[in-house]
Amino acid sequence: MSFRLFGLSSRFGAARGALLLGLALLAGQPAAQEQPIGGLPAKPIRIVVGFAAGGALDVTARVIAPRLSEALGQPVVVENRPGASSNLATEFVVQSPPDGLTLLMGSYVNAVLPGLNRNLKHDPVKDLTPIAKVVTTASVLLVSTQSPIRSLEDLVAQVKARPGQLTYSSAGGGSASHLAGFLLAHRIGSSMVHVPYKGSPQAILDMVSGQIDTTFAVMSGALAQIQGGKARPLAVTSLGRSKYLPDVPSVAESGFPGYEQMQWYGFFGPAGLPPAVVARLNREVVRIIQLPDVVKQFSAQGLDVEPSTPAELGELLRREIPMYTKIVRDAGIEQN
Repeated sequence: MSFRLFGLSSRFGAARGALLLGLALLAGQPAAQEQPIGGLPAKPIRIVVGFAAGGALDVTARVIAPRLSEALGQPVVVENRPGASSNLATEFVVQSPPDGLTLLMGSYVNAVLPGLNRNLKHDPVKDLTPIAKVVTTASVLLVSTQSPIRSLEDLVAQVKARPGQLTYSSAGGGSASHLAGFLLAHRIGSSMVHVPYKGSPQAILDMVSGQIDTTFAVMSGALAQIQGGKARPLAVTSLGRSKYLPDVPSVAESGFPGYEQMQWYGFFGPAGLPPAVVARLNREVVRIIQLPDVVKQFSAQGLDVEPSTPAELGELLRREIPMYTKIVRDAGIEQN
């Protein structure tokens, strides 16, 4: 569009032209702010968590989120979408645009899902873009401090004497606590009753209150209850003893050689996430989780920082899928 000014001097016309140009540039600023900055659109980022608030996965996301927001200069929010062993959250992210604005706080459970659900609508390897592994952790076998069970040996004796009667809670079907409980009962040669919840906090609370006999709690939840004098630790699921509970034996050293059940958490995006976005997010996340105050926060939760490249996280996921598929199908654990 052109403007023609009648009856005005050329100097006034030039000044007015400059003013109009300035206004046009100002009007264009909002559009400019929508342009990618280092590969990421300048809009709020959402981290989706597939379990209820308060669990270790949720805590991990919430420690990282404000620092990632500061690093990127844009809002980062955590959104909980619990259900179907994190499948609801994963499906939501898989179906989101690959622009870096919707991320999954994923975990080993994403390697469990293919074996858990034969009708899974996504392929974790093909439909997710690995970004970075952030932490690993073990679980702890707990009973209430009011329980007469004082050691793993006591629990084993009870399970053998009362097959199919003792209960154990979990954060949901296919969760670490579910698999750990099944594997222990299998190694004992007996059975326990599985009571699934939508997240670990309530699963632990019902064990503490005596409604449930025992549970395998992720280290973060276990430490809080142990330090509060409400839960008694019987064993840890790492192959050796944990630095967080050095006086507590591992399941492996308590008569079950080779028993190990570890968890990892990491960031994923939808398939097709641009390499520049993946690289930017990996760089920022890896830097953040190694900050001294972040390491301290994670350590207080029993979480060990273990950063990775996107390729390393992708390889971990591929390697664990067949392993977990065999475990859950041998156990007869399945979701429809």
